[in-house]
Amino acid sequence: MAQSRLPPLSEKMLYKLRLLTLVSMAMHSRSISLADIQQSLEIDLRLDIQKLFIDAVNKGLIQGRIDSSNDILEVTRWKSRDVKADDFDCLQERLRSWIDHCELVVDKLKNLADQAERAVIEQESNENKIEEEVRQLQKALANDEEQKIPKDARRSSSSIRTAKAQRGRKHN
Repeated sequence: MAQSRLPPLSEKMLYKLRLLTLVSMAMHSRSISLADIQQSLEIDLRLDIQKLFIDAVNKGLIQGRIDSSNDILEVTRWKSRDVKADDFDCLQERLRSWIDHCELVVDKLKNLADQAERAVIEQESNENKIEEEVRQLQKALANDEEQKIPKDARRSSSSIRTAKAQRGRKHN
């Protein structure tokens, strides 16, 4: 793998890159020499190639076998690393459908938010009306209490006070 101005790769990143490169090589040829793999992937030991191949098989990336007598990797199947041109129309349609669905969800959420906002405003309005009615009732009750006391009783209580005050003066 040629050096460039890119940051250094970790062992994990390098291993994944080697797996992907092996899959790319398998896409181009069903029979790959181990020497070509060793050179392309910059792997020193054939044992490391075997480990990489076994890992690719276990991950479902490649199916095949190593022919050790001919030092060849024979590939029977592989997973495509890239999207095929034939798949673009289907993928595009699925994305359009997903976008349409997302737009419907957004519209429904906006409607729910609007309904909730209207409900809050209506609730506040109802609370204000109830508070006003309570104030009106309290005022009416206070007026009723004043009206229940007869005017004569109000006068008589003041005349009683006056009479008591006058009696108090006589005794002095």
